[in-house]
Amino acid sequence: LPDSISKLTKLSYLKLRSNPISNIPSWLNDFNDMVFLDLSNCEINNRLDLTGLNNITTLILDYNPNMVELPKGLTTLSKLIRLTASNCNIKTIDDDILNCTELCLLDLHSNKRLNKLPPNVSGMDNIVAICIDHTKISDKLIEELNFNKRSEDVSVIKYGH
Repeated sequence: LPDSISKLTKLSYLKLRSNPISNIPSWLNDFNDMVFLDLSNCEINNRLDLTGLNNITTLILDYNPNMVELPKGLTTLSKLIRLTASNCNIKTIDDDILNCTELCLLDLHSNKRLNKLPPNVSGMDNIVAICIDHTKISDKLIEELNFNKRSEDVSVIKYGH
């Protein structure tokens, strides 16, 4: 990414989809007004650090096969509503996701190695859908997710269950 983008201090919407970007520079965290970030179908191979993007509501990370974990800084993304990271290579989701208190959609489908996420994610106040189709999430964890749902309005999506 050209460093000149870092001078766009009021940038709120950034769509870099389908670009051969492998490393995301740290100055991305300086965009305090950022509400939408799409880094799908890039070649990201470093662990993103999104600390400081406190106003982000939509984060799209799909189709980054070298991405093995969600970004750092999830604990600061309290306004995040939509997080999609499908078709990556993520293996586990840790409890940091529970700090995204406004989260409605968590789409992790086709992370073929994914075998762990917090069972309480389905009990979050605003969650509506958790897409985990084509993952290694166990039947036992799916049972826990379904048991912990805040209401019947929450869909835990894994076909065949």
